[in-house]
Amino acid sequence: MGQGIIHQALACKSAGELDELLRKHKYPGLEKDAIHGINRYAAYCRASGVEDLIKQKRSKKKHNNNQKQGSAAIACITDSHQMRVAIYASAIADELGLLKPEKRAAELGAYHHDCGKLAYRNMAQLNSRKRFTAEERFEIQMHVIAGAYMVNTGSVEDRLVAETIAFHHENPDGTGYVEGLSGEKIPVTARVLAVADRFDTMRSGKPYAPAKTFWEAIADLTANAGMQFDPEIAKLFCEMLTLGDRFNESIYSIACRDVEKRFEPAVLQATASRG
Repeated sequence: MGQGIIHQALACKSAGELDELLRKHKYPGLEKDAIHGINRYAAYCRASGVEDLIKQKRSKKKHNNNQKQGSAAIACITDSHQMRVAIYASAIADELGLLKPEKRAAELGAYHHDCGKLAYRNMAQLNSRKRFTAEERFEIQMHVIAGAYMVNTGSVEDRLVAETIAFHHENPDGTGYVEGLSGEKIPVTARVLAVADRFDTMRSGKPYAPAKTFWEAIADLTANAGMQFDPEIAKLFCEMLTLGDRFNESIYSIACRDVEKRFEPAVLQATASRG
């Protein structure tokens, strides 16, 4: 994908090396605990495989110590969010007719898409506010760089997963981060993840914003198609949830669920009531 920061991050050998790269590019850098946690998560992926966490969640096996270190980074969004986004991404990939390696990358990228938030210095604070300082915005952007590094085991297949995570906040109109890619320069798996992640985030809500209704979320995807979302993928996903031949009952049932999120009590007090 060229010599941008993502390409350089995927070549890093340790979180310490990643920290040096981030600081070189004027990002806040990583604190000691973050370096330790990122190294552990990366080591887990390299030892047990990027697929292992999702397999364990599906089989509902009890985590051993090694599995706990792999799931430690998923703290700001519930595991159910990761699984729903993975289900949406997999269904979209099927409907698009993506090849098996791309479908795998879309699904596994969805499950691990926010693992890089372990890089945040104050995760609770950054996930409870809508407005940020310039430095905090750079810190937020670090999560896709760190996440891509963490799941890049060195295999061709897992590099696709890493690139899915790395570019899922790029926008078709070029206004996203971190490299300002646009249109089809953004990997299709990342464009799939962007739609799936945004839809579930809207339906689930955040500490600073109530969940949107099903139709409000559909309207948002439609309104931002071509700007924030790939227009073909956004249109296809909306049709899978609402129209005839493409209607997918299994994802519709998930999309229309009653949404309840497990926030800390202090955060819940600041959250508007949701219908």
